[in-house]
Amino acid sequence: MHQTQIMSGFSELKDLLIERFQIERPRETIRLHFTINLDRLLVHDYSYHKNAITIVHSVRQINLNISLKGNAKLLCLEALTRPDPAQYLNEEFQLYGFFRLGCL
Repeated sequence: MHQTQIMSGFSELKDLLIERFQIERPRETIRLHFTINLDRLLVHDYSYHKNAITIVHSVRQINLNISLKGNAKLLCLEALTRPDPAQYLNEEFQLYGFFRLGCL
């Protein structure tokens, strides 16, 4: 994936959280956190962990039950190729969706 697709994917995930939980903070201030629970990949609002959305219904069945479109889906599919998708999304990128230094 290109860096612009990755950034767009994170932005789409932020927009999903904003819409679902009617968050009134600007997108730039929202941080994402990812976890796996009961084989589901979840995205959380870093400030309010109770605000979580299932973005992949089965981490083991990669192409089934992904509830996303566009670059967010591509980002999650890329993460699912890794041994720990949540760790990949949390640690390989800064919380705003940019690559960490040294990971380019």
